[in-house]
Amino acid sequence: KMCHSSDSYARSVIRASAATVRRHSRIKSWKPLTVNELRRFLAIVFNMGLIKKTSTEEYWNTTMPSQSSKWFKKKSYVKK
Repeated sequence: KMCHSSDSYARSVIRASAATVRRHSRIKSWKPLTVNELRRFLAIVFNMGLIKKTSTEEYWNTTMPSQSSKWFKKKSYVKK
């Protein structure tokens, strides 16, 4: 149900902004949301609530080992 609602909302935004969207906008490459993608997103959001950092960038930090969060680097959770 959430995937369907998300896709429906995306379609309405795409239709409403068709005249003003730029040629290379990411909105033009929208693909339907899958259940696995939604699960990954929710897992990230929930873990960001449990693992407190001072900024969003710190969750993906690779330059300072003391600040890294190994969970967020797992490829099974985030597609690059």
